[in-house]
Amino acid sequence: MSRGRSKDQDLIDELAAWIHTPDAETTQTNGHARATAPTSAPRDEEIIQRCRSAENAVKFADLFDHGDTSGNGTDHSAADFALLGILKFYTQDPDQLERLMRMSALARPKWDEGRVGRSWLRYSIENALKGSFETFDWGSKGGRPLLSSSPDPIGESSDDDNNEDDLEVVFFADLGEPKEREYLIEKIGVKGYPIVAFGAGGVAKSFAMLAAGVAIASASGVDRWLGLRVLEHGYVLYLDFELDLDEQHRRVRDLCAGMGVPIPRKLAYLSGVGVSPKAAFAKARAFVEGHEAKAVIIDSMGLAMAGDMERAKDVLAFHSRLVNPLRRAGATPFIVDHEGKLQAGERRKDKSPIGSAYKAWAARNVLQFLLEEYDKENSSLDIRVRQQKTNFTPIEPFGVRFTFEEKKVSMETIELVDANLVEEDTVPLKKRIVAALQSEPATNPERQEITGADAGSIRNKLSELRHEGIVGDDGYKGRNKLYCLLSSSSPSTKESSDDDNKPATVADLFSNPPDWLVKQLVVYHEDPARHLKPLCSAVAAVVLEDVTRALEVQEDVERELAR
Repeated sequence: MSRGRSKDQDLIDELAAWIHTPDAETTQTNGHARATAPTSAPRDEEIIQRCRSAENAVKFADLFDHGDTSGNGTDHSAADFALLGILKFYTQDPDQLERLMRMSALARPKWDEGRVGRSWLRYSIENALKGSFETFDWGSKGGRPLLSSSPDPIGESSDDDNNEDDLEVVFFADLGEPKEREYLIEKIGVKGYPIVAFGAGGVAKSFAMLAAGVAIASASGVDRWLGLRVLEHGYVLYLDFELDLDEQHRRVRDLCAGMGVPIPRKLAYLSGVGVSPKAAFAKARAFVEGHEAKAVIIDSMGLAMAGDMERAKDVLAFHSRLVNPLRRAGATPFIVDHEGKLQAGERRKDKSPIGSAYKAWAARNVLQFLLEEYDKENSSLDIRVRQQKTNFTPIEPFGVRFTFEEKKVSMETIELVDANLVEEDTVPLKKRIVAALQSEPATNPERQEITGADAGSIRNKLSELRHEGIVGDDGYKGRNKLYCLLSSSSPSTKESSDDDNKPATVADLFSNPPDWLVKQLVVYHEDPARHLKPLCSAVAAVVLEDVTRALEVQEDVERELAR
């Protein structure tokens, strides 16, 4: 005999169904409910009154009533973010925040300037609302803090900078004359594009990048870094994942002593040690936006990534989620990185940043730091800096000497000896062949091994050098012909690089001929037709600092010979 359902059971079933039915908000967020806003938003006057009665009421009054930026280093942008930090505790409505900000004494015309498709003020408000922060609970009688977070925190692929509404398709023909490329540091530091400095341990790459920060942040007019002109100055953040504040503070002190400048007030430090990279980069981004920082120095990428450096996916995610937001905020990233251990048969110049090739491909300028010489007695390092990749202006390798003294680190550019340049692809092949022959005659296969160039290219350049009278035959080595420099008695570029003694013109050189020129003239007069070109090559090596430019000085040399 079956029994019917009781009314009580029907009521229980209905109640259970109601309990297990998700609300609309939860359904729309894939089962993860968001904090709901209060039913009635607070009025502007209520928020201001709350600010005036809070613990930080004095700070609020300084900013809101008086527009006093002294508590923020007289930095207007930092003061803006400080006031936003107070106001966003009570409201997260961007429109209301904009109204309140414009009621303050901090209001200024800059807020109406365009920034990424919106006003500067609205852009600042949207950035201030990112990440997690406490908010005031207007639904509670006494008010209590709640934890709020942006739905799109940094590190997620859906941050607001990737919002479809910000994308715009344009036609080149409608843009008019293109803007000139802007540089932070001449030749290598294109504004907004990552610069990577990498090398083995002990090559002072971190010192060099920190020195770049000192130069950019300095108000004392530091106009050069590694011999390159610094074209803009402003705030710089050193984001450190390797050492600590005390060590970096000592390094800044020592570098500033070597550069002859006080510690810049616009050079800031942030430690990423012991915190998640996402949190560290979010803080760095807030600094860039709050101070309109020119650069962020990341030391080093290996420790900042917190991923697999061998995987292209992880490397690209690092740049997309952490580095690119700094670029969009207006900063140029300077990234310190390491290189892999040298394996048998490898040349140091062929090494790249350790891990995926995308570590270099994602940057626009890659500088390799190579140890040339360590002088223990004088505590100095000679480093060759070579541009391994660029999308903009190529530069030839150059030398830098770091000298370490008590509480002082000095840097100076030095000239690399020709022998150090023979394997550099950025140096013209003719110059590399001449450099390879300065020590001793060599065969074609030997020059291939030294320069890394192919046999056909070397044969073509040798033909040009022989025609110009710079290179000649010197017998055989086995079955291979030997070649030598005909102007080997001329001084090397390094020996004649003293700007105070180097003659400015051919006439200056001949008016006070050095010993080598006197000897060369004797050889010339024995057979002028044969020895004119070698003489011109020797003169070009001194006056133009380039032995391959003999034809440029030949007319002047002939004029001097006719006197």
